[in-house]
Parts: sequence; C-alpha cells; structure tokens
Amino acid sequence: MIFPPAIISIGISGNRRPLRLWLPIILLWPFILIGMLLLVPVALITQIILNGSIKPFSILITLYELMTALCGTSIRVTAGINSHSENVSVFIQ
Repeated sequence: MIFPPAIISIGISGNRRPLRLWLPIILLWPFILIGMLLLVPVALITQIILNGSIKPFSILITLYELMTALCGTSIRVTAGINSHSENVSVFIQ
C-alpha cells in the first residue's frame, strides 16, 4: 500500500544564512481523513439523486491516489539579479 506524504522540507539559501524548515504534514492526515469520511454521505446522496450517472467513490479514490503521488516531488526555484540570487527548494517525502 502506498502512503501519502508525511513531511515537506523547505530550504531557502542565498546571500544570507541558509534556512531549512521541516513541516510534519503527517499531523494533518487525520483531519483530511475525517473530511473524506464526511464526504461519504454526500457521495451517497449524489449517487441516489443522479441515478448512478456519476461515480463519487471513484472521485474519492482518485483524490487519495493524487495525494500519494506527491511523494518524492522536488521543486527548485532560483531567482536573482546578477550575483544576488536566492534559491528555494521544496521536497515532499
């Protein structure tokens, strides 16, 4: 089973002292899970009203798959003029 990401690492470096932040997003997953569970009755009502033309549970599954696909994402941005450049990197683990 593939698990959703647990930590986001943000690093900022440049002319000043480098800064590195670790954000434990694993603490947010229980709230997101509760939110998804609250969407289940809405999905059932939608299914009943629309006579099965939309599959809301597949939407919930797709959202979970999207969250798990974020693991390993790395974003690096460099911006600056001449010799004054700032580097920002974001890594999702």
